[in-house]
Parts: sequence; C-alpha cells; structure tokens
Amino acid sequence: MNRIFVLSVLLVSLFLFISCATPHVVLLKDGTTIETRDTPDFDKKAGFYRYETVDGMKGQINKDAIVEIKEKK
Repeated sequence: MNRIFVLSVLLVSLFLFISCATPHVVLLKDGTTIETRDTPDFDKKAGFYRYETVDGMKGQINKDAIVEIKEKK
C-alpha cells in the first residue's frame, strides 16, 4: 500500500514538472529559428544562452547572435 502511494506521488510530481516547461522560439540574426523546450538560460560570465531543443539536443549560442526570444504560441 505504501509503495503505491509513493509511486503515485512520484508520477504526479513528474507530470507537474514536465507540464511546467514552456516552449520558446529563438530568432537569430541570420534568420534561423531554434525551438527550445523551455526558456533558454543565460550564462552571464560566458555571454551565452544555453538551451535544449524540442528534440532533446543541447546547445548554446552567443547573446550577440540573437534577435529575439519569445514564447512559442
């Protein structure tokens, strides 16, 4: 009984965590767009945005190459 409760709490937590992600689109100066799973994180020291694409690939891009970051509709 206790095991079922713990498993259900974990599943609900996982669902809430996944549903909190808000996809974003990053528009670059060269016209390229990158769709990310969530808001890209900015690393102030390095001057780069770090992101994860909707395909699960991780990447980073210089802030000077970005025109706009907006929530995907």
